[in-house]
Amino acid sequence: MIKISKQRNFAAFELYKLVLYFHKRASQEFQRSHHMAKKRGSGPNKSQTIRDLLAKTPDASANEIAAAASKQLGEEVKPGLVYSIKSAQGGSKKKAAKKKTAKPAVGQAPSPSSNGGVDLNLIKEAAALLSHAGGPQAAQAALAAATEISKVLGK
Repeated sequence: MIKISKQRNFAAFELYKLVLYFHKRASQEFQRSHHMAKKRGSGPNKSQTIRDLLAKTPDASANEIAAAASKQLGEEVKPGLVYSIKSAQGGSKKKAAKKKTAKPAVGQAPSPSSNGGVDLNLIKEAAALLSHAGGPQAAQAALAAATEISKVLGK
């Protein structure tokens, strides 16, 4: 008899745990369905206000734009929002300048590629030198003469 009562108690406990689980799930579903985020009023849009101010004064700093937008909207606008809108518009001149890569000067050896090999353009130029010089020995002689000339000129 003891075994049967323990099994019944265990089954009742498991049933109690299931009831608690489903009750918790039901209350979570209820909260999700009845507590939605509030809609923002139909007032002016912060982002659009910042875009308009950036168009009017593109040289102004983010702090100046944020202060002007705060004054215009009547609520706080942080400089971080201005930075994110500026970057989305692509308004940073510094980033555009950094993206340009410097080309090697005429007569300067190009650097090897990032994978440790030689650049394809360098191979094409070497092939053109070989064909123009008339063979590997003539190309080596031309390179040696160019090296001597650069030593004499001090370059």
